[in-house]
Amino acid sequence: MIWLALAPLAQALELADLAPAWEHVESGLAGTDDDDQATGVAFDASGNIVVSGWLDSTTEHGHDGVVIAFTPNGTELWRSVSDSGVNGVDVQTSDDRWHALAVDPTNGDIALCGQAGASNNGFVWQAELHTADLASNIWRFPFNDGLDSPTQACTGVALTATKVVTVGWTDGSPTTLGQWRALSQGRVQPIVEL
Repeated sequence: MIWLALAPLAQALELADLAPAWEHVESGLAGTDDDDQATGVAFDASGNIVVSGWLDSTTEHGHDGVVIAFTPNGTELWRSVSDSGVNGVDVQTSDDRWHALAVDPTNGDIALCGQAGASNNGFVWQAELHTADLASNIWRFPFNDGLDSPTQACTGVALTATKVVTVGWTDGSPTTLGQWRALSQGRVQPIVEL
């Protein structure tokens, strides 16, 4: 026979006790599809919260990749908006999305990964490494599998003292199957432009 002893609740919980300490709501501009998503979150060495994702932009514009940093009490420290037009006809048709981020706990460098492109021209895998407040770009790595895959995306990222590892997928093409990939890159690389 097994006896299970459970301590009685020391106190009753109020619903208010379960409420978040703070909340931040971010909304796009109700443009193309109202698709606003926060997809990555990490703490920096100071305990600040860094969040990544994308917001819907103006009509016929696509999405803008967004990174926002908050203090532990919810005060916004800074934000960065990626509206690169890297793979679209122009910035207006650009669709930029950050899927994940990692923060170096020693110096605050921020690694981002996602996709850049346009619905009329496909997407490429985009990975970037920035200084702590995104003021400087240490390196940028656009990846194309070379197989005419219409859609590719970086969906995860991790940092070590010497490497950035990114993972993601490619959609395939009429002659190849889709694939998932893991890429390891050094922390110091030249900035590569498409």
